[in-house]
Amino acid sequence: MKRQRKKTGPSPQLVFTDSIKSKEHNYVQTDIDMSLHAMEDGSYFIKVKSANWKKTRHVELSRDHLNLHISHQSCGKSKYSIVDIKKISEVRIGHQSPIWLSLGRHLPKVEQCFSLVIEGRESPLNFVAMTKESAELWTRGLQHLSANLENLDIKGKQLLWVWDCFKTADKDRNGKLTSKEIKRLLAKLNFDAREEYVERLLKETDDSGDNCLSFDEFSDFFKKISWRPEIERIYKTYCDADLKLQAKELARFLHHDQGMSDVSDETAISLVQSFEPDEKLRSSNVMSIYGFMYCFVVTTR
Repeated sequence: MKRQRKKTGPSPQLVFTDSIKSKEHNYVQTDIDMSLHAMEDGSYFIKVKSANWKKTRHVELSRDHLNLHISHQSCGKSKYSIVDIKKISEVRIGHQSPIWLSLGRHLPKVEQCFSLVIEGRESPLNFVAMTKESAELWTRGLQHLSANLENLDIKGKQLLWVWDCFKTADKDRNGKLTSKEIKRLLAKLNFDAREEYVERLLKETDDSGDNCLSFDEFSDFFKKISWRPEIERIYKTYCDADLKLQAKELARFLHHDQGMSDVSDETAISLVQSFEPDEKLRSSNVMSIYGFMYCFVVTTR
């Protein structure tokens, strides 16, 4: 009589509770706008750090599509961390990160796994989605967002820089800036503008009349307080044939036109790194008209 071989089940997988599954949307839409909308609603994942560290996390895309909010419960309180999408350098689909190899027989299904490589972090963020469709939705959406941010033109990156300023100043996260918050931001950026001039611009750009500025209103305010025709003329005097300002020419402008005797090329490079919104130009130590506008306001007080 043949001995029957004992049946063995499949390799153990990460277990997802029914309560979590019930909250997970089974998104299959191919339209990217629908995908981004679904990402705003958020999804549950298992965040994996090691074979012994696997935690449930809720991840959602911010309404401005610039950040991921990763939340969890700790001691009965909800806590969350923020991942800047601009800092996502790579979206790895499947088992492309070293962590997955360490899980052995507990390795999750490849189609449900992905990893995010973040600038400034030693190791990637590793996630297991509840379904294959959810993993595809998030990896597709994140790749789309990263590509869009990378391909922004200078004007788009300038607007993104203004948005970052707005978020920094919006301490109570209500989507509006008070006069006090705006003046505090201007001081932080070293904008040296007269009190009455700032107040006049605040009134001019407060279209809603609620004594606060929304982002659109703040963007208009910021443009008016920093953009001056005479600065554009100066910029064109010193920039090259491609209308880009080299760091050495910026140093020459500060020395000859502004009387700053101790300005070195290193100082000019530092200013480019501080004020230029375009990452590619920053890496080449070149300043656009937008970076020059901000730099001019700050350094020529």
